Amino acid sequence: MQLSISECCFHSLTGVSCPTCGLSRSLHAGADLQWISAAQFHILGPVVLLILMLISIKLMAEVIIRKKISFSLTAMVKKSIIFGILSIWLIFFLIRLIAELKL
Repeated sequence: MQLSISECCFHSLTGVSCPTCGLSRSLHAGADLQWISAAQFHILGPVVLLILMLISIKLMAEVIIRKKISFSLTAMVKKSIIFGILSIWLIFFLIRLIAELKL
């Protein structure tokens, strides 16, 4: 079996979308400021794009001021953020899976 670069191995093997299917298209749509399309391709695309933009801004600011910028979040807040993002990702995957399998 020969796969092209754009083909998803998970989808080729199972016939259903993987948890990250649509994320690249979502990031591209979000970069073009098409937020509704971005969310339709993958619900976490706009979130990932926002995080990448904030990290980029932080790194540019550190280069400009030549000083490290740090944010202190408690372990509980960090865990809550990670749990929330993973929960949304799992729910989105399950909803899409049910829709694709027509359960």
